[in-house]
Amino acid sequence: MNVPITGLRRGAPAIPPAPAGPPIAFETLPDGVSAHPHTFVAADGAKSFGMLYRRGGERSVIFLTHPRGDFTRHYMIPALLEAGHAVLGFRQRFGTSDVTLTREAMVLDMAGAIGALKADHGFDHVVLFANCGGGPISGLYQQQAETPPPGRLTHTPAGDLLDLNTVELPPADGLIVLAAPFSLSELMLEGIDPSVIDEHDPLSCDASLDMYDPANGYRDPPQTSRYDPAFAAR
Repeated sequence: MNVPITGLRRGAPAIPPAPAGPPIAFETLPDGVSAHPHTFVAADGAKSFGMLYRRGGERSVIFLTHPRGDFTRHYMIPALLEAGHAVLGFRQRFGTSDVTLTREAMVLDMAGAIGALKADHGFDHVVLFANCGGGPISGLYQQQAETPPPGRLTHTPAGDLLDLNTVELPPADGLIVLAAPFSLSELMLEGIDPSVIDEHDPLSCDASLDMYDPANGYRDPPQTSRYDPAFAAR
């Protein structure tokens, strides 16, 4: 689906409404699969939620999560089930909004769920499925789980105390990476608008760097915008 991108510049056309029903969820499950909702408890007592899909008898479970997305109906779930694995679509304590998200606390949520999958549900192997924004958090979890105390994080980037050395972080047994950024900080850095000239006025811009200025190559949809390589490099 091609959705035209328009700007937020003064006088620019408004962004069109998002299309309904994006293709991020499955429609049917393989025969014999049942879905079971579960509540998981982290070391600090916080609760998180997961939907466990399985036929029964699987020894491995694929763990899908995202800092601000609900992966309980991820589009890859049927294919992973067909491959013979159980699947957990996991939603951490902060739900689907990252306004109040603390990633170090989400590590605690993942640890509680991974431990329960092995101790309470009988799985031998838990494999993290790191898709999109789930990539950096899955990498952070595994890095911290494989780091022996006292080398783990003790505070959040904001300076709040959250000592991961004091809790059990069972390492995952594998990591699958699908279309994931290296980190959200790099992704945000690449998304900064270089034409903004006043940090207190995000709609201010240097016209010579404005990608929505027709003089630089922008064209209203359905026309195609084309930019000179020198402009893109600058």
